[in-house]
Amino acid sequence: MKADLVGAKLEGFLDRPTEFGHWFTVPPILWQAARQREERNRKAQAKLAEAKAARQRKFIEAATHALKDEAPAWLEGKIVEGQPILEWASESDDRYWKGFAQIGLAETARKQRVVAAELVEDLRKRLTSTTNTAFRDPARSQLFLNSAHPKLGGRRPIEACGTEADLRVVLALLPKS
Repeated sequence: MKADLVGAKLEGFLDRPTEFGHWFTVPPILWQAARQREERNRKAQAKLAEAKAARQRKFIEAATHALKDEAPAWLEGKIVEGQPILEWASESDDRYWKGFAQIGLAETARKQRVVAAELVEDLRKRLTSTTNTAFRDPARSQLFLNSAHPKLGGRRPIEACGTEADLRVVLALLPKS
């Protein structure tokens, strides 16, 4: 046999050497080479699968650390090149590191949303405090805050208070004492 046949696919051929009759016998070296190649391929596939699983675990940890409670929804909903980001990022080291950039962008957006929500919450607390002082009656204050107002386009004052400018507009609607 020629030396270039050592790498040939002989799986089925090697398992049934007697089917080919007395005219051909498989040299033991080919049996050994084929089995070694199969073992190397199996180990290589196992190593690739292990690396992919490790990238997925670390990517989930990084997303959870950066995005907190938003991480599961982001991991399921973020699609990159037609794949969920977890699958996409675990395919290779290059994509894995590009995935971290995506986590960074999502973290920045999350932080901006949190800061904006905290600002709105602070403005609403200031509005509530000021209306409680202006009306001196908590029931009337709550009625003012939660009733639609025509000068706010039918919105409730508590809902209309999203910026400092909005707060000034709503405060201007309070009765003068």
